[in-house]
Amino acid sequence: MRIVTTSNTQAQRNSPISQFVSSVWPLALVFLASACVMVIEIVAGRLIARHVGTSLYTWTSIIAVVLAGVALGNYLGGWIGDRSNERSSRNALSLLFFVSALLSLSILWVHWIAFDLAATLALSWPMRILFGVTATFLLPSIALGAISPVVAAVALRRSTRIGGTIGGLYAWGSIGAIAGTLATGFVLIPAFGTSLILFIVALCLGLIGFIVAPSLKSIVGLGVLFGVALATS
Repeated sequence: MRIVTTSNTQAQRNSPISQFVSSVWPLALVFLASACVMVIEIVAGRLIARHVGTSLYTWTSIIAVVLAGVALGNYLGGWIGDRSNERSSRNALSLLFFVSALLSLSILWVHWIAFDLAATLALSWPMRILFGVTATFLLPSIALGAISPVVAAVALRRSTRIGGTIGGLYAWGSIGAIAGTLATGFVLIPAFGTSLILFIVALCLGLIGFIVAPSLKSIVGLGVLFGVALATS
């Protein structure tokens, strides 16, 4: 009976549908994570403009802080990926998506606190902008940046094509960033405005976190996310 069960399990894993899903879901995750990074980055410009206007300093700060956050997140995600097996990697990914969702949602009130605090400090104008942007957007960028390396670690364990796997992940991450940029500038901001966009991003990230590793903890996390979203609406 055990032999039959094992054979059936292996047959399911080797089926064309299973192989297709196994190859596509890592690409979909890096696509979505990269898209969300760029959505937040574009939205950042409009949020910051409420406090300090739009200038070379604002966009320089936004780009630098988001890139720094993604870089730190990449390092963190690589560390997690090296220390996780198949199951724990899924749980880690689920947690990262939920944390990213909550931190993305927190932008809605953190930017007020950050720039009010920056105004009380004896900082030059460029440093005031950099301080506010860092306090608001660094942590969400770190959380989102940690997702792709964990996905890559899972994908590489399943693949014998190391170069093709890494190249595909990089490519779909870049495509996601392009899609997120164009969608935000041409569709989302004109249609919804910045606050609703952040709600949508947070809820999408939370749903992905649940799909990656559905469990009671994921249900609780999703409930917490919806509760926070309702409380801040």
